[in-house]
Order: sequence, then structure tokens, then C-alpha cells
Amino acid sequence: MTDPRIEAAAKELKRLFSESDAATESMWVACAETVLAAADAAAWRPIATAPTDSSEVLVWDGDSVFMAGRMGEYWWSDVEGIIDNPTHWQPLPAPPASIDALGGVDG
Repeated sequence: MTDPRIEAAAKELKRLFSESDAATESMWVACAETVLAAADAAAWRPIATAPTDSSEVLVWDGDSVFMAGRMGEYWWSDVEGIIDNPTHWQPLPAPPASIDALGGVDG
């Protein structure tokens, strides 16, 4: 299965580039913004598909986002305790790149 963020990004690229033959700098910026927004939105998955082990993930309860892990039938956050009725989840993001990987620029 392809990551849903990749599928959403590919769909947006196809939509953007089917509208124009000539890519300008502003089009590349608009493309990047649109694709990243689509990828971010697609990253949230229904809570029924969340891992059943104690892996920490991000959960959304309709109001806030928490880093949480499953403990039996409950979702637990060190900050909030038990999280009632989360509706969506997504994997934790990758850690930041090292300064060396960013070409010596912190960012």
C-alpha cells in the first residue's frame, strides 16, 4: 500500500500540471504548498486503523492533537492522561535532520 500522503501529493501534482504547460517559479511555489497541504491532510487515518501495540503516535480527538500510546482499550498521553474518543491518528514524524544533513544550516 502506498502512503496516503504520497497518493494525495501525486493527485495534486497531476491536477496542477494539467492546467498549464509552462511552469513558472510561482507555479512551483503554489505546487509545493498545495502538495504539502494535501499530504498533511492525508496523513490522518481513521482511529480504527491505529496500531494495537503500545507504539506512540499522534492522535486527534476532534479538538486537539496529542502524542499518545495505546494501553489496552485506552489511549494514554503523558500530558493529558486518558484521551477520550480519539477519531484519527498518524505516525510520529521523522526526527529533524542533522545540521550536517542540512548543509551546515540549522533549520
